[in-house]
Amino acid sequence: MDMPPAQPSFVDGYPLFVKRNLNRLKNYLPLPDNPDSTLSDYFKAMDVLKVRLLVLLSIPMLLGNVIFAIILAYVGIRFLDIPFMLGTSAVILTFVGSLLLIFLYKKFLDDISVVQIGKNDAPSYQMLKLIENRYKIYNSVITLVGLIILAVLSLQYPGLKLFIYPLPDLLFFIVAIISISFLVMLVYHYFVKNLKTESGLAGTIRDIIVINIKTKILNIWLTSIVLFYVLSLLPSQLFPVVIFIGAAIFFGLAVSTFFYYMNARKLGKVDLSTPPLDTVSDSFTPSGDEKIISEIYGIMSISGYIRGAAWLGAGKIKNAENALLITNKRLLFIEVPATGGNNIICGIDKDEFDLSLLNFLWNRYEIRTNGITIVKKVGLGKIGAFIRADIPFDQIKETRIIDEWTIRVITENGEERKYFYMDKVYLEPLRASLKAGLSERFLEEKSS
Repeated sequence: MDMPPAQPSFVDGYPLFVKRNLNRLKNYLPLPDNPDSTLSDYFKAMDVLKVRLLVLLSIPMLLGNVIFAIILAYVGIRFLDIPFMLGTSAVILTFVGSLLLIFLYKKFLDDISVVQIGKNDAPSYQMLKLIENRYKIYNSVITLVGLIILAVLSLQYPGLKLFIYPLPDLLFFIVAIISISFLVMLVYHYFVKNLKTESGLAGTIRDIIVINIKTKILNIWLTSIVLFYVLSLLPSQLFPVVIFIGAAIFFGLAVSTFFYYMNARKLGKVDLSTPPLDTVSDSFTPSGDEKIISEIYGIMSISGYIRGAAWLGAGKIKNAENALLITNKRLLFIEVPATGGNNIICGIDKDEFDLSLLNFLWNRYEIRTNGITIVKKVGLGKIGAFIRADIPFDQIKETRIIDEWTIRVITENGEERKYFYMDKVYLEPLRASLKAGLSERFLEEKSS
């Protein structure tokens, strides 16, 4: 049966002043209150939020950077014999660089805001990542130019040392390390720009994470080469210390490279394709007069404490059912195919994606659309491939709706299942269907 489009109702149960403030927040935060939103909407909203925060904090950052530069310049001039001209130049370059960053952040916000988003559109996600990386490149260029100017100015003082290192050499080493980061960003940009997105949104997210891991490996190796060169310039009296530090760096490099490689390798093999919606299975046989009387799309299991975990870049979610079909004989908890399914994918920069949770919060449109398609195309008699739990009414001890948002089912053998749903449009159909099928075994509960 076709359900009416779910209405945004996440804030319905809150007092009026809370609703008003939540509605204001919706202009800035990606709240999961819109059942017709998609993952592409979510990713764009998150990027816009991050850049808004950068713009908001840019003035305090400018002041903080300048104050910090003034303090460092004072300490350098007062205690480390840094020439006044050099210290003053560092403060001026910090101020100019911070002003340029403020301009960049505002331009970044404009560019992100105008990206056109399709329904779970892989190219739009790819575009968001390219814009984000482009501004990281601009940021790196501003930093590089400032440091190069400072390093060139320091050449006027060849005898100037910071502790045991000539200051010009030290500045050029820093320039070399940031240059490596800049070049790696260009490599990342090239591969993301030329990435084929036929694998869909989830596959594109995975492929971009893999590109990020591989460019990180390149970055740490090139940076380590510079560090080894710096160590080789230390006085011969420090040779034992150089050997110890070099061995420690090499060991850390080898271990991190191994784990990064294994992460990328495992992640690259994860199948994130969406199963066909017309998959037919005879594993479930309905009763002769059985029919679907209610469909609830967009539920999440909250039974147990651990939903799942990822190891070396990939993992699975247990109890990934995301829809409930209520017939006149039973409850059928099904897993409707949606972007990424029940996979967890993650990289090395805290870029973890619990795709089942993201679909529940921000992609209920796809769950609902695909679920309706399955019911129409496959029908109740052939839906077995999608069923994750089949609970006949005669095996249910009681079922409760708690606070209008949670469904709890307890079977005769003591098994308990709890599910959360977010779209209040389903409350009345759910209440009526459970009351009709379970009569006095259906209860409602309000938390104190």
